[in-house]
Amino acid sequence: MSNNEPNVTKPYLALTNSATRNTVSTWLETEQMKNYWHEAGHAVIARLTGFRVAWVSVDRKFIEKNPLAMESRCNHGEAVCMTQSSARIQPILAKRKVLNKEEKETIMGYCMHVWAGPNVEERYSPDTFDRSFSENDLAQVAQVLAAAEPNMTKRKKLFHTASRRLDKMLDQEWDKVAQVAYALYRRRTISGAELDAIIWAEKWSTAA
Repeated sequence: MSNNEPNVTKPYLALTNSATRNTVSTWLETEQMKNYWHEAGHAVIARLTGFRVAWVSVDRKFIEKNPLAMESRCNHGEAVCMTQSSARIQPILAKRKVLNKEEKETIMGYCMHVWAGPNVEERYSPDTFDRSFSENDLAQVAQVLAAAEPNMTKRKKLFHTASRRLDKMLDQEWDKVAQVAYALYRRRTISGAELDAIIWAEKWSTAA
């Protein structure tokens, strides 16, 4: 290259480095936000299907020391939605009898809220979604369905019905999931009362 020719190398490298930094920054932000969306999916669908949520957190220090997390043996996770479902689910699983309509609704609601985490994460970032990281959620759904309904055909029907309902509910309530995800981003931990205020704020303000 002669001295009389414009030096395009430095400007080109500057543009390339800038583009790379932006790409890395976008990827890191997406990876970070995936946890928030995942837990927001659990939390919103749990409440909309009638399950109590004590709190949702992406704060490891909070999770490690929280008594409920320690009791449930999930205090080593990086992100947790503390759904309080045992009082409704365990009696159904213990009876080992044919499910009545109300019990089926409870089981499907439980499966919907557990499956909502991976579902929301995949919707949020389909290109980076890794199903292997959601094995615990999937195993949890399979375990509850197997215990609640021994008949394979009926079990599949419950699962497919729950999946269709979940898809429809997420379509309708996506804004609420987004609000909870970004609330987690800002606050790190959301109490059950704060969660309800986000989910039902519009209804409450309309009623008022």
